[in-house]
Amino acid sequence: MFRQRNNHIDSILLKGVVASIYKSEDGYCWAGLRIGLVKIHPDFKQITLFKEFDGYIVRSIAGDGNGRILTGTNHGLFLQSEKVWKHIDRLNGLPDDYVNAVFFDRKNNSHWIGTNAGVCLLQYGRKVINFNDPLAKLRCNAFACDRQNNVWIATTAGLVKYAHGIFSLFNEKDRMPSDIYKLCYNEEEDKLYMLSPNQLLEIDVAQFL
Repeated sequence: MFRQRNNHIDSILLKGVVASIYKSEDGYCWAGLRIGLVKIHPDFKQITLFKEFDGYIVRSIAGDGNGRILTGTNHGLFLQSEKVWKHIDRLNGLPDDYVNAVFFDRKNNSHWIGTNAGVCLLQYGRKVINFNDPLAKLRCNAFACDRQNNVWIATTAGLVKYAHGIFSLFNEKDRMPSDIYKLCYNEEEDKLYMLSPNQLLEIDVAQFL
C-alpha cells in the first residue's frame, strides 16, 4: 500500500491484496484485504491486525461520524463497538451476507448498505430498513451522494437514483452502461463519474436531473 504526501511517497507491505481503503478522522488508514482487516498508524509504519476478520474479504469500510468503523465483508456487516465488533447479517435483516459497499449518509445519519441482493439502510448502527421496490433488489457495487442529497447507486443493471423516497433506473436506453463497478462524485463541479467495463463516463448532475 502506498501513500503520497506532497512529493514524498510512503509504502507499507500488507499480507494480502487490498480490496478497500478508508482514512478515519483520527488520521489512521484502514485497509480491507482479501484475507482480513488492518489499521495503519499515521506514521505508516505500525499496523494493527484484527483477528476477527481472518479469512474474510473486506470489500468496504466507512465511518459513522462518531469515530466508529463499519466494514462490509463476504460474511455480513461488522460495526465497531469499543474493543468488540457487532455482527449484522441476513438474520438481522440484511438482503444478503455479501456486502459490497457501505456509505455514510450524513444528512440522515444513516448508512447505505449494498449487497449482492440489493440495498438497505442501517440507522443508528442498529435498525435495518429494507425497501420493497424492485430496483432496491439489484446487486449494488457502490454509492455516491450529490449536492441535492440524491443517492446514486451503481448496480449490475445500470445507474439507480434514490430521491424523495423514489428509486429510478437509468440504463442503456438512457445511454448508460448496464453494469457499473464504481462511482465518484465531484461536489465542486457537480459531476458524477461512473466506471464500467472498458468505460469511464462523466455526468453533469445538474443538467442530467
